[in-house]
Amino acid sequence: MKELARFKPMQRHLFLHERALLFCKRREEHGEGYEKTASYSFKHCLRMSAVGITENVKGDVKKFEIWYSGREEVYVVQAPSLEVKVAWLTEIRKILTNQQKVLQDDLMPPCPAPERSRLSPPLSDSKLQSASYSSEETESGRTSPVLTDPVIFSPQPQLNRR
Repeated sequence: MKELARFKPMQRHLFLHERALLFCKRREEHGEGYEKTASYSFKHCLRMSAVGITENVKGDVKKFEIWYSGREEVYVVQAPSLEVKVAWLTEIRKILTNQQKVLQDDLMPPCPAPERSRLSPPLSDSKLQSASYSSEETESGRTSPVLTDPVIFSPQPQLNRR
């Protein structure tokens, strides 16, 4: 029962990097003679090589899902505005597309050299699928093609659906 209590919505700041997505909690430090300065406490990290996105979540046009390791962990993210959501999705899509491109380039054998008799085996399909994203239609039938504002997310426990 305690575990279910963890899955309540919480406000976190997300920091997107090429290799990781960081979840942090904003802290404000107060001191005499000092201005209020923002600092962040690290809470969680997702490797971008295992991240996927669902662009539309039923119920709110400002929400999207970030899932990890084939949907073993699913986070529902609510952006402060539709514009912020679109910006996040655009950046995440760029990172995932670049990763997929790198994987495909790694699969393409270099020009054959006479002294090279054996190529390394290709990556499995599951590794190629780890850097992917999906789009689902909302009830209205719309789909939409995310870093300074805080976002609210709800971790959603889900069983692996494979």
